[in-house]
Amino acid sequence: GDVPSVIEANTSHLCSNRRAFINVLKSYIGSGVMGVPFAFSMGGLAGGALGMLAVSLLSNYCVYLLLSAKARIGPRARTIGDIGRESMGRVGHVCVEMCVLLSQMGFCTMYLIFISQNLEVYLRSAGLGSKDVVWLVCPLMVMLCWIGSLKLLTPFSVLALGLIFMGLGYVISEAAPLLQDA
Repeated sequence: GDVPSVIEANTSHLCSNRRAFINVLKSYIGSGVMGVPFAFSMGGLAGGALGMLAVSLLSNYCVYLLLSAKARIGPRARTIGDIGRESMGRVGHVCVEMCVLLSQMGFCTMYLIFISQNLEVYLRSAGLGSKDVVWLVCPLMVMLCWIGSLKLLTPFSVLALGLIFMGLGYVISEAAPLLQDA
């Protein structure tokens, strides 16, 4: 069926569809750029493609369920935790919030490891190791986390998308001659 519409009376705090799209695109591409190559190297081309299709379908179905629950509950549910509380009481609220917390901690840890390993190559000459890079990057990440509005976060997402696409372009340009030789 169609995804239920979720209408709120006061939409002045919401960002535009374009800004929301940019932020969502960055969140999917950002983590996917790091995880997909490893998944394909472990599962092969067919296994990686099937696994990616299965995860994509499951993710879309879960978003549909979340929107359906939000539509049924109505304006009382403003967050995912609120949906858990309205569905299963305090236990549901705590479980959902803990899952979100653990998920975000996992993403942030992955990003810190990825950033520190890549920047260490350039900062090694200054005597900085990967642990030092983590401690240098953490304050910046904390400041970005304090941004409570997608409207204000969008420029950072655009910058991140630009850097991701530049990196992908570089990798593809370096890999293309290797693929032609194979």
